[in-house]
Amino acid sequence: MAKPIRKAAGYARFSGWSTLLAGVVSVLFSLGSFPGMMLGGALAFIGMRELGLSRRIEGFDVRVPLAMALNQVALGLVLIGYAGFKIVTMDSSDGVIAGTLASDPTVAAMPELAGTMDQLNQIEYLLNLGVAGILIVVAVVVQGGTALYYLSRRGAVRRIRKHAPEWVLRVHGILQNPDEHGPTMHSDPIASIGIDTKAA
Repeated sequence: MAKPIRKAAGYARFSGWSTLLAGVVSVLFSLGSFPGMMLGGALAFIGMRELGLSRRIEGFDVRVPLAMALNQVALGLVLIGYAGFKIVTMDSSDGVIAGTLASDPTVAAMPELAGTMDQLNQIEYLLNLGVAGILIVVAVVVQGGTALYYLSRRGAVRRIRKHAPEWVLRVHGILQNPDEHGPTMHSDPIASIGIDTKAA
């Protein structure tokens, strides 16, 4: 019964670490670029939140699937917003080839070569637009699909909470999140789940 939850938690851990790593790399490679650093910071935050939620869902918290879905929606909006910003602000004079045309006097002195480089510059511009467009599509499909997947786990969590004995859920929650139960759990794990040993 808990297999769908374990799969969702495993996927969330993979997604969380991947997003966190992408955020850190984006920040490192975007030093001096405010939009790039903002993107990296947002990705890192969302990745850390995903990792935290991956632990909580293993405690069969019925609120977590919705929180995980909203986290994916936030990730999708961040990616779409960044891609949209790039499309709006992108200019054909900002590319690598355009920079070469502007800075190399040799190219300017050779009209035929300059014409070829100008065509390549337009191709580069269109490719950059295409990449931004693909990012938007990927964000809608992947993040939207992942959000729906997380939402579909709510039924599995409810079934587990309905059919599993209360003491099993409490023990499982303690094992998954021991720090949330304080020193009592560490000093007396039996008492921490509410079992009266004196009655025995």
